Amino acid sequence: MAAAILFVVRAYSFTTNLQFDSDSGRDSLFALRILDGNPTLLGPAASVGGFYLGPLLYYFLAILYLLFGLNLYAISLTYIVMGVTAVALGCWLQRTYISRNASVIFFLVAATSLPLVTASQSATNQPMMPLVTIVFLAVYLAGLKKNSLRFDTVTGMVFGLFLHIHFSALLIFIPLVPLFFWQATGNFKRKILHFSMLVIGMLLMILPLLVFDIRHNFITTRSLLGYAQETISGSLLSDTRPHLTFLEKMQLSGEQLTPALPLTVVGLLVGVAASLRKSRLIASQYFQTLLVLSLGSFLLVLSYNGYIFPYYVLIPATIWLLLFATLLAQLRPKFLGIFLATVMSLLSFSRLTYNDKFRTVKNLSQITAVIEQDIKETKPENFTIFKDSSDQMTGLGYEYRFLLARDNFVPHSEYAYENAAVLYYIREEGNADPLMSTHWETTQFGATKSQLIAEPKIHANTISIFRLTK
Repeated sequence: MAAAILFVVRAYSFTTNLQFDSDSGRDSLFALRILDGNPTLLGPAASVGGFYLGPLLYYFLAILYLLFGLNLYAISLTYIVMGVTAVALGCWLQRTYISRNASVIFFLVAATSLPLVTASQSATNQPMMPLVTIVFLAVYLAGLKKNSLRFDTVTGMVFGLFLHIHFSALLIFIPLVPLFFWQATGNFKRKILHFSMLVIGMLLMILPLLVFDIRHNFITTRSLLGYAQETISGSLLSDTRPHLTFLEKMQLSGEQLTPALPLTVVGLLVGVAASLRKSRLIASQYFQTLLVLSLGSFLLVLSYNGYIFPYYVLIPATIWLLLFATLLAQLRPKFLGIFLATVMSLLSFSRLTYNDKFRTVKNLSQITAVIEQDIKETKPENFTIFKDSSDQMTGLGYEYRFLLARDNFVPHSEYAYENAAVLYYIREEGNADPLMSTHWETTQFGATKSQLIAEPKIHANTISIFRLTK
């Protein structure tokens, strides 16, 4: 019954509510290339920073496409199941380390949590972030209990999964370092050995990326260091996306943490007051881990100088929910914590939206169908794609590229526009003249002629599709 509730909340109206955006298209396209016999040692470059992520995510997607065919709805349902599994594992953690009451409270606050539900309905890396976070916590705590150098390597390997999914895991890794030295057993020398094995496990998980980096003059390492420097200086994305003020960061964090700030503050105060009387809880490694990683990561968010996308806070928010549920579980009588969690769950549910989205597989397929028909009629030697949209998603139009490739209409390389014979210019809104575009993709192509081939109306949007030639 509980699993059914979690699934319905995340899957409701999924055919019209789940977006297939450029990130989804990019990741799917890389997976398709793997299936076509083009293995890779690394994933694509991160959308911010220019460094590369590990390849494991794309091999995982390739396996899903191998199992289900290129059925994007089946893939979306897989992501939803990941969201359900994340909450189920969180309940297991709470029951194992705190109490059954803590497990029930976590279920209530996580079932309708805006960041967790949104993650299940989002691009390919986001559904995995809460799941990997909770799996890592489970393995980390088990490793502390085993006090084994070999298990430290396993813990590092599990954390290494983040390096294949999203770099925002650094928000918990930085406070994890002092936490690990505090919680690991033995003298300082022994603690160094434990931590070294943890790092070795992480390096093993990104071994393909390391091999690539060594062979290519450490391009990823240099990009990552440059990203860090730009972040510290505050120059990253400062032109295209204005940085958030301290108050805006607080507001963003609050929106990810709670549906009702006053109620959350009350719950925290009474939960902390109840916890202070329980020395056994305060001394537990589980509670300490949740507390340090939650507070440490959000302090880093507030001090971060770059632009903050909401999903950057997803990993810390997952840990926060476990901590909050743990505090509410200390209230007496027990029904008080469950009552507060129920109210917050209902408030969270009221904030969830299931509006029909434009960027869905069904809608985008209508656009690619127009292009496919034109290709059949005009038979160009090769073609490429450009997407003009004010949502600031990539103009490479990966979502369109994948849908076309899925139908055996493979676009020319997205990195060599100048070698394509035809450029299909998809203007999703506005009235910009394609021939006047100054985007890198269109200037590389160098069009001299433009022909409007269709203007389908999709999801209340009039989409203009042009064929550009030289």
